Amino acid sequence: MSKCKHLAIRCMDFRLSKKLFRWMAKRGYIGDCDELSYAGASKKIVNSESRSVVLADLELAVHKHGVCHIILVHHSHCGAYQK
Repeated sequence: MSKCKHLAIRCMDFRLSKKLFRWMAKRGYIGDCDELSYAGASKKIVNSESRSVVLADLELAVHKHGVCHIILVHHSHCGAYQK
C-alpha cells in the first residue's frame, strides 16, 4: 500500500490550484500528499452537519496512507461563506 506523510484539506475553488501547487512544490509535498477538496473546507470542519464527512475522509488518509501532517488551506473571499 502506498504511503504519504501529508494531507491537504483545501477549498475546491479552482483559483487556488496554481498557487497551492507552487506552495506545495516548494515544500516538497508534491508526490507525498493526499488532497481533500470541499467548498469552504474550513467551514465544513467546524459545521456539525458536515464535520463527520471530513473526519471520515481524514481517518481514511491516516489509516490507509499513514498521513501524519495535515495542511488546512483557507482563503479570503470564499464563496461558501457568502449568502
